[in-house]
Amino acid sequence: MAVLVAARRTDVTSIRTVAGNLDHVILNQRKKVSPLTGSLSAADVAAQVSTIPQIHFVGAEDDIIGAYVAESYRSRAAARNCIAIQTVSGASHGDGWEDMWPRLLAAQLPYCN
Repeated sequence: MAVLVAARRTDVTSIRTVAGNLDHVILNQRKKVSPLTGSLSAADVAAQVSTIPQIHFVGAEDDIIGAYVAESYRSRAAARNCIAIQTVSGASHGDGWEDMWPRLLAAQLPYCN
């Protein structure tokens, strides 16, 4: 959702996601489930927001949305150097994020030139 909102605004200075489904098409293909119809995908606007510094956090123990989803999103961006993907030890899809959030929020954003 954060990426989709950023694509419609001009005042977004950075994007951070936690266990985000950035490409539901690739996720559903990998999980072998039916595709979502009519759903918006962050991957479809990846090129549009690719000059905004971004960090996408993925839980090392996340068995729902793996790092391959964020990698697929980044592969569709024009400025890939502005998009960092960080795997977070001790985090699953829904657990382990609360205590880490202050450190993650302070993480250095990629430099976009």
